[in-house]
Amino acid sequence: MHDEADKRKPKKISRNYLYYPNELQKEKELRMSYLGIDTDNSDSLEFTEILEMFNENKIDIKMSEVKQIFKPYDLDKDGALNFLEFK
Repeated sequence: MHDEADKRKPKKISRNYLYYPNELQKEKELRMSYLGIDTDNSDSLEFTEILEMFNENKIDIKMSEVKQIFKPYDLDKDGALNFLEFK
């Protein structure tokens, strides 16, 4: 009896089904912002890229302040934020 149920159950659930449409849109917008800051296309945001983003937007901030703000989110302590840490 369990064999029949196992055959009907989907093998893999698409990540997109786990979100509502508005959540998918927000995720897409967040990813686009992330990619816009990632100027070296490394798929991680180094603190220098974050500093550049602030400077380009006329926000006067020092590297020490950037590190102080974002270091707690750098969970793997690699000196950069991956997308999951950025979210």
